[in-house]
Amino acid sequence: MQWQEFWELHRKTILIVLGGVALLIGGWLYSRPTPANPTFATAVSTKPAAVDKSKAATTPAKVCVDVKGAGVYTLGKNARVQEAIAAAGGVHIDADMRQVNLAKQLQDQQVVYVPAQGAV
Repeated sequence: MQWQEFWELHRKTILIVLGGVALLIGGWLYSRPTPANPTFATAVSTKPAAVDKSKAATTPAKVCVDVKGAGVYTLGKNARVQEAIAAAGGVHIDADMRQVNLAKQLQDQQVVYVPAQGAV
């Protein structure tokens, strides 16, 4: 049996099966839980900040933090935990945010860990 003959005999069945597979994959992709991506309100100043040149040489301009399970992120030196979580894609639906201080200022080489609900 040639491919062309096979196609002509089974075209409807093949197309129905392919359509069903596409629907299943689409449904699975649509139903997957996505992490909540909260919008954090931050104050924006229109005036440039005064720079203390005596501290500028010793203080790094950026901090590098490890957000466990998401990766390593480089943020501004005055960044807060909420900014690290936002950079990592936001809060996951299973996260227990009651255990996290979003206002804490980050330090270079810090680890940010957000436990899952029910974890201690």
